[in-house]
Amino acid sequence: MPSRRSPQKAFPPPPGPYPVKIHSNVELVDHYRLETLAPNGSAPQPRHIMTSIFQPLTHLRNCTQPVANEYVPSAVVTIYEQFFGIPIGTIEQLQLYDCDVQPTPSNETQLLLFSPAFTATRFAYSAELQTIASWGYTIISVDHTYEALAVQFPDGHIAYSTVSNSTIYDPFVPIRLADLKFVLESVKAGEVRPLQPFKLNTNRVGVFGHSMGGATAISALVNDTRFAAGANHDGTMYGDVLKLGTGAPVLLMASTGHNQTEDPSWYDVWQRLRGWGLQLQIEPSSHQLYSDLQLINKIVGGSLAGLLGDDPIDGTRAFELMCKYTVAFFDHFLKGKGEGVLNAPSSAYPEVIFENQTRQASL
Repeated sequence: MPSRRSPQKAFPPPPGPYPVKIHSNVELVDHYRLETLAPNGSAPQPRHIMTSIFQPLTHLRNCTQPVANEYVPSAVVTIYEQFFGIPIGTIEQLQLYDCDVQPTPSNETQLLLFSPAFTATRFAYSAELQTIASWGYTIISVDHTYEALAVQFPDGHIAYSTVSNSTIYDPFVPIRLADLKFVLESVKAGEVRPLQPFKLNTNRVGVFGHSMGGATAISALVNDTRFAAGANHDGTMYGDVLKLGTGAPVLLMASTGHNQTEDPSWYDVWQRLRGWGLQLQIEPSSHQLYSDLQLINKIVGGSLAGLLGDDPIDGTRAFELMCKYTVAFFDHFLKGKGEGVLNAPSSAYPEVIFENQTRQASL
């Protein structure tokens, strides 16, 4: 729902050729899977998942009906500010503009699925996903219920995390994978209402995520060929992919100091890649570069600098690089475009370091 407050600080409009329609609260219910993370003593219940959908309006070049929305819903924003040490009120003042125009059935685009970091809200990546969608991708982002700190459902109730203090992450990857596969099956079956009039290719889908979401993305490539390409934004990896590897194309994007020496899981997966692979590092950067936080810090005047490491890259530039290389990756493997900036280091983007490349296979 549009916010009743006057916009105080707004994200810039997406830079791609298409305006983006955002469906912020789409609930899906997996009646074939019981919830395993609900609080102790809860009655048996099917798995409920909240998603956001970012839909490019490919029949338009300019948005004539922009609407300012809450960036993060007011019911959960304070929880996230407190947990991540963000000054109270910082996120609440932000607005994200949505193009309030209904897509037309002629909008046939490639589908991407996105998974956030451990305990994070899907809303913390909305500006990133809107930007990538503006280049012609329909994106579905997923909250992993009872892992995410707080997930608000359309009836108003909030599912709070039951695992936020966990330091063992392996058990959550299979749950996350099941969430992504269920979302994909729901799209294929025509059960995602905003997407019902559209024909999306559910047999060749891109998948990406931040931190544990990135680990989830690469794990999705292991035994489900519908996931055709995966990008991991700075996430340590877990599970079967460490032993089995994958033949699907993989993009690894890292923050300062995150590499195959520091993170053995990256080494293990890299040694088992049977196809195209690229490992990049953006310098200087912190783990939060791969969320909206770098851009938010720029928008609010630098008040979040303490969360972003020493001497971080300019927030607008960091955001641009993250999105540019992610879009180039999916453009190449889902749309058949050339490698572009993925081919070699560029003097136009000196902050992007090419750490490792393998070209055993391409399209």
